[in-house]
Amino acid sequence: MASTEFPSPIVSCQDAELYEGRDGEASVVRLRGEHDAFTADALSQILARAMALSLDGGDLVIELSQVTFMGIATVGVIIRVQESLREQSRSLTLRSPSPPARRILELCGLSLLFDPPSPESSLLANPRAEERATASAHRRGP
Repeated sequence: MASTEFPSPIVSCQDAELYEGRDGEASVVRLRGEHDAFTADALSQILARAMALSLDGGDLVIELSQVTFMGIATVGVIIRVQESLREQSRSLTLRSPSPPARRILELCGLSLLFDPPSPESSLLANPRAEERATASAHRRGP
């Protein structure tokens, strides 16, 4: 399901919408607006519903392009969901994070979940890769 293609949501609450995956695709939760401690409970509920809908092993995508603010409470919800999915051999993908969402998620070390992964996230996953890339650039010269 492309990030711009959204049919009617199954569930909608507090600036979050749940879309059912089709033909084995991941379920998608689209967030918009501000997400902080005041919206964390509603977000937890909608993400729990999304995980329950895809109990057959489906993965979960959180679309973040319309997030204008993300607080640490929201990051905590995302981390708990990611851990729960990992225990079930499922995955979480964070799609199209807006600049405010990207900043907090990168600061919290979650950029490896971005779709597609940013070049910086692959360096974070393998810190020696940056050393090799720097050494290779020095050998080639200016």
